[in-house]
Amino acid sequence: MILVIDNYDSFTYNLVDMLRNFDEVVIKYPDDDSLYHLKPDAVVISPGPGHPADTSHLMRIIDFYKELPILGVCLGAQALYHYYGGEVRVGEQVMHGKVDRIQFEAPSILYQHISEYSEIMRYHSLICDEETLPN
Repeated sequence: MILVIDNYDSFTYNLVDMLRNFDEVVIKYPDDDSLYHLKPDAVVISPGPGHPADTSHLMRIIDFYKELPILGVCLGAQALYHYYGGEVRVGEQVMHGKVDRIQFEAPSILYQHISEYSEIMRYHSLICDEETLPN
């Protein structure tokens, strides 16, 4: 089962539709404490508004499920970066609708049906400052 944390973003349902092709999906909002009673195989944290430091919910969720594979999309990725000590800040260039290429390096149930090299769509104004991530 894949737990999807819905940060009140309409893109979440695109993720859910894709994930349902591969596994059972349970959707929870970050402020729903029932999510801590689930036993997922993996977690997906969706996009959403704001900065990851604006809420403690995502930090608590990441801490609780940190032993599982976690995929963060947009705000979810920024939340993971923030959790592990990196700085999330406003980027010099807004990346709305920009296509980029990504490589998935570690095998995971989350990536098992995705090519190792895949094109992704970027839609964000915040960035993870790569010089601030601890080892």
